Order: sequence, then C-alpha cells, then structure tokens
Amino acid sequence: FRRLIHVRRSAVELQLMFTFPFTMMSSADGAYVPAGAVWLDGTNDYFTRTFGSGGNVDKWTYSVWLKYNDPNGDALRVWSINGGSTNAFADFRDSTTIINWYAVEVSGAWKSLRTTGYYGRDPSAWQNLVLVYDTGNSTEGDRLRIYQNGTRITAFGTANYPAQNQDGQINGAILHRLFTDNSSNYRFKGYVADVVFLDNVATTDCSEFGEIDDDTGIWVPKNPSDISSFGTTGFWLDFSNGSDIGNDASGNNNDFTPSSMDADNIVVD
Repeated sequence: FRRLIHVRRSAVELQLMFTFPFTMMSSADGAYVPAGAVWLDGTNDYFTRTFGSGGNVDKWTYSVWLKYNDPNGDALRVWSINGGSTNAFADFRDSTTIINWYAVEVSGAWKSLRTTGYYGRDPSAWQNLVLVYDTGNSTEGDRLRIYQNGTRITAFGTANYPAQNQDGQINGAILHRLFTDNSSNYRFKGYVADVVFLDNVATTDCSEFGEIDDDTGIWVPKNPSDISSFGTTGFWLDFSNGSDIGNDASGNNNDFTPSSMDADNIVVD
C-alpha cells in the first residue's frame, strides 16, 4: 500500500513538472512567476537587433525559458547571426532534438558543441536553456558551456573548443536574430519566456535564472530583476507588454524588433 501511494505521488509530481504553466511550477508562497510568454508560430515570428558598437565578444551568457512545440521539426533556432563570413547559431537539430551550438567560425572551421542527449521532446514541458561563451577561461573545456534546467551538459558527440581569448561573433556590432536564421527555414515554433543576455558575464551555476523548488525538486524561474548587472549590451525580454513585445526590461533599453507579432502572441503560459 505504501509503495502504491509513492508511485501515485511520483506520477502527480511528474504531471506538475511537465504539463502545468509557470503559475503551477512552484508551491512556495510569493514564488516568482514570469510576466508573460510569447508564442512563436515557426513561420513568420522572430526578433532582431543590431548591437550598436557591440559588447564583450569573449564573455557572455544567454538564457531562455522555452517550450519546444515542434518535435518533428528540422532545426529550430534559438539564437543566430549571419552576415557575410560572420556566422554563429544555436538550435534544436532535427527530430532528435539534439542541441547544436555553432559558437564561432575560425578560418572556415567551426568551434561547436553537439549533444548526445535529447532535449525538448515533450511539447508540454518548459525548460531553461543557458549558453555560456567564456574564451578567456584557461581550461579549454570550460570555454563553451551549455546548461539545461540548471545542470551542465557534459556529454557531446562533437566538442571543438575555441582557443583562449578567441573573439566570437555573438555580441559584436552586427545584426542578431532570436528564434530564426537569416532565412525562414529554421524558425522556432513554441513558447518563450524571460530571454536574458548578460554581457561580460560567464555564469557558472545558472543561479541568476532559476532554482530548485524545495517542494517539487523542479527547476523553476527566478526574477531577472535581481540580476546585479546585465552589461552594456545585456537585455531582458519579459513579454509583459503586448503593445511593445520586444521591450528590454533590464533598464538598458536594448529593445528588439518583433516580426509579424502583436498582442495576440502574448500568452499566460
């Protein structure tokens, strides 16, 4: 009988983990709930911004909460730049949902990570993806880091790390795109919330973006307003205003321009 009760509790916990919106992800009183999420249709919806004079191209952190809604898609982009010989991107690749991060192109060769594990296959599940570019790090294997729900991913089918202090293209003075490539082939389909970029910061534990809920053991979001510094080019897209979807809530005014979106794209989930 006790074993049966335990199994039933585990099933409920799994359901809470994978099917409920942000408002049900933590039972703690006063727990942070993102102001909103944006629905991207995989066809026309994305964001763009050119970073003026740019920021630190050797050190940055990118975090996004997302619900991947197209497990049979080709490749769904979460971050990219494309301009002549300057390229970099990260995506969920093919129907396997492997995370593919092409971080920097050096003399025609990519420095990249490709996971062996699969991520995002459950279309009802939120997850937190964090990319860290840290080429000033003296440890080669720490210069590119990927975290999923607060846990660092260490199993890769491909792992080519950049040289120490290798400049990247992300965070430079060039057009940046969120959730698309420079074509319409790889546009993200699903929900996105709390998109945060930290210039000149290389996180080591993702505690800026989430924490383990004591009651459920689930990685839940933290309020980005508590982040001490976003850096010069840093931003926080909180999707709290349907009339200004690309607004930067960090205080830096690094707003993004939305494409083919209006207030109807903002959702409670």
